[in-house]
Amino acid sequence: MSKYLGGQTNDKIYVSRKDSANRIIFNENELINFLKKKNFQILEMSNLDFINQVKIFNNAKIIVSMHGAGLANLIFTKHSASVVEIVPDLSYETDDWFVNTKNYNHEYKIRKHFIDITNINEINHYLYFCSNNDNKKINENQKNRYINITKTGLSIDIYKFSEFYLKYLDNI
Repeated sequence: MSKYLGGQTNDKIYVSRKDSANRIIFNENELINFLKKKNFQILEMSNLDFINQVKIFNNAKIIVSMHGAGLANLIFTKHSASVVEIVPDLSYETDDWFVNTKNYNHEYKIRKHFIDITNINEINHYLYFCSNNDNKKINENQKNRYINITKTGLSIDIYKFSEFYLKYLDNI
């Protein structure tokens, strides 16, 4: 597909949700500052037409984004790419934590549609769990029903994220 798209795009992208009222990162500017130092292109999907979204995701080697509709573009991503999906920690851990989805039982912790896409496209997929400022926690009574994370806002520990990035993604 990429031979038909042409044009240059950055191979490291961050999909910002600054244009959304839902699922925001309260300290997103700190995350953006870190990612800019790592040569990431900062994008808002609502400012891009479909063809440009396809080009960007097709050329990306590293994608960082909070869980949201912009990640539907993972269907255009090459299998050699890595994606970091920032999600609310509904298990209510005290610290940020992450996991590679290949060896993880995500049941009751996150919506799985992007995991399905990354499995089909053989994309290296990390879930990065952050502090859930809305204090929503999964308990035994919630396990059999859908957990709504639509309006969940997060805070990301930039120090922990930078450690994760340097260990797993910095050499890509």
